[in-house]
Amino acid sequence: MEPSDACTIVVFGATGDLAAKKIFPALAQLTGQDGSDTRFDVVGVGRTKQEEKAFRAKVQGWLEALKEKIPAKRIASFLERVGYVQGDPSKPETHRAIAERLDALVADGASPNRLFYAATPAEVFPEILRQLAASHLLDETRGWSRLVIEKPFGLDLASARELNALIGTSAKESQIFRIDHFIGKSTVQNILFLRFANRLFEPVWDSRSIDWVEITAAETLGVGTRAGFYDATGALRDMVQNHLMQLLCVTAMEVPAGASPEELRDRKVELLRAVRPIAPADVAAHTARGRYTAGQSEGKAVNGYTEEEGVKDGSTTETFAAVQLFVDNDRWRDVPFYLRSGKRLASKLTELRLHLKPASTPLFGETGRPNTLTVRIAPDEGITVCFSAKRPDSETETEIVSLDFSYARQFDAVAPDSYESLLVDVMRGQPHLFTRHDEAELAWGIITPILEGWKGASAPPLESYEAGSEGPAGAAALLSRDGHAWRHLVRPADKK
Repeated sequence: MEPSDACTIVVFGATGDLAAKKIFPALAQLTGQDGSDTRFDVVGVGRTKQEEKAFRAKVQGWLEALKEKIPAKRIASFLERVGYVQGDPSKPETHRAIAERLDALVADGASPNRLFYAATPAEVFPEILRQLAASHLLDETRGWSRLVIEKPFGLDLASARELNALIGTSAKESQIFRIDHFIGKSTVQNILFLRFANRLFEPVWDSRSIDWVEITAAETLGVGTRAGFYDATGALRDMVQNHLMQLLCVTAMEVPAGASPEELRDRKVELLRAVRPIAPADVAAHTARGRYTAGQSEGKAVNGYTEEEGVKDGSTTETFAAVQLFVDNDRWRDVPFYLRSGKRLASKLTELRLHLKPASTPLFGETGRPNTLTVRIAPDEGITVCFSAKRPDSETETEIVSLDFSYARQFDAVAPDSYESLLVDVMRGQPHLFTRHDEAELAWGIITPILEGWKGASAPPLESYEAGSEGPAGAAALLSRDGHAWRHLVRPADKK
């Protein structure tokens, strides 16, 4: 990676799951084994009352327990730069203590640049922002000051607008980095390279050649320890509104007019403006939802959603959501985009699949299944193109064959974790992979009418689907009535 600006990183929610599983591991990986590449200090902020030494020991335990092992020297080098401030992030006295710690670090030679990371529940963020502004910690008189916030950026369109209005009165938009780790994945970014750097693909990337598109983010896991958050959120808010909207944008947006970060973000906004809205009364025709019941997942018996610890009695939260969308512009008119995401499904899979129209020539008769182009985002990152080829033992009979590219087989280098690359982008002040205020509102503008429709008489049923299955029947029907079918999460060869 190219070098980034030196800074001090203040992590709110430093004792939580996100900090433990993602942020601190990413920061540790960005630290040179001998400390030579360490261009940042870290101050954790948490409610837990503990000594700084105890906090460092806790962080060390998190890092040493990772499956992807971090070298011991790198961990040791990182821990030397980690400090801790105990306090409620919504209280002024906590922010005064943070300011004192930052001043002390600068006096000892640390950078005056500041990166604040709100790794907290969404409802805590507004007060953090108010206190940062009131304490003048977002002032940029001595160096830059930037604030990273995690999804969800609101819970609906109204709350997203309210959040953006608060940001507008407390900070400059250029200081705000709304992070969605999904678009930080190199395979998601590679969709843009696939489209715009290859003459082979760009000419067919429109409604003249493409019949329909499916975007899938399937998980085998249940809600785990996130039941409290998830039960108030659901699959539509948790995955479709952000992660799958990002995939839709990079798949369908027009080529940026230039290389600046705002050109890319302008194109994403332009695409979202072109998405045909779904009226609340029409949600049953364009969406499906479901909730997993007890079953077998990865060879183990698992509980149903309503039996998970932390789920409220009488919960109506969906763990699966599917949506049919249309983009009303010249490139994509009348091409359906099907988005689905769910928990406790048959396999873990995130991919984009383009289904091309059948060949127009009658020369070879029936050529079987139309061509497809699949971008595998996880696992086994890569690209597969399926097409018809003549069988060598026949004059006219064809068979579907594939060309497959695998990142793991092709490249020795391992792509950095998305949090690593995105944190470096924040340190560099590069916003191109972060959600802009208008993009967040437009995405909520698409999803909020669906949420409203799901509360009314026109809502599709909240169907049950067995853990370890393909999902609810309504999701299959959403495609079958147009003559399409989802890519199977379990291939025939995988079934016992």
